[in-house]
Amino acid sequence: MEYLIIDVGKQLDGFTFRLNPGSRIKLEERFPGTRPVSSVFVSYDTYEEKDFGMLPESVWKYVALMLTGFSDSRFEKSGDGFVFFDPLNNKEIFKTRHGNV
Repeated sequence: MEYLIIDVGKQLDGFTFRLNPGSRIKLEERFPGTRPVSSVFVSYDTYEEKDFGMLPESVWKYVALMLTGFSDSRFEKSGDGFVFFDPLNNKEIFKTRHGNV
């Protein structure tokens, strides 16, 4: 099983997600024709202080699917998991289970 790393950055009004460059290369090598998107941004109301843990698990899953271009079934068949990682603090935020989020 491979884990693809998704780097997470906190903005003033939300979070930016992008595939780690090494994970993007692995994904494109393993699945030729895959067209991952550059980044996904999830916003929230700026008057509320938020941290990464405030996002429900379902959001993590859909961010991963959007970044990779995978469908639900293709993700499950790949057997891959995802690690959401905060590179600024060198900290793992959320890790998926095998084949699902």
